[in-house]
Amino acid sequence: MNRIGIVTLASFFLLLFPLTGLSQSGSMDLPHSVGLSVDLKEWFVLEISTDSETSTSQGNSMAGVSSTFKLEDGPIQIRAFVSVVGSQTIELRVQALGDLVDSQGNIFPVSEIALKSAGEGFHSGSLSKSQPTMIARWVGSGFRQGTVQYYALNGQAQTGDFKQTVIYSLSAI
Repeated sequence: MNRIGIVTLASFFLLLFPLTGLSQSGSMDLPHSVGLSVDLKEWFVLEISTDSETSTSQGNSMAGVSSTFKLEDGPIQIRAFVSVVGSQTIELRVQALGDLVDSQGNIFPVSEIALKSAGEGFHSGSLSKSQPTMIARWVGSGFRQGTVQYYALNGQAQTGDFKQTVIYSLSAI
């Protein structure tokens, strides 16, 4: 073997030796600890299911769903999945965009509508067109589900097809 071949071979072994993990004593050096870093991002998923439609929204700072609310609808199914760092408070709110109107143009004031909720963290209340109504509150990440049933405060069932658009929003506060 010529001198250039021996120098090249020796250089190769000198570079390779430290990568093998073998010390000069011939034993293998094992790592003392292993670290893992995960960058968690907030994520919100909201699904609203009525008698006539299912709408879903997702986002990294909030989720919002626009839905047509009909007074004659049965309970509205709500599913929420939230992934947040730590134990942040999460709220689900609903707001009507106006009074309920039927196909004949008759108006039923949204201020006369209440809601009864069922499910862990869900709250009953009244509907408003001037500000959102909090219908659920939780702490931390997780999957939550519940139902909301709207009804007339005066206790009388309304005839007609009264409806209005409502906005559901899910976010950390």
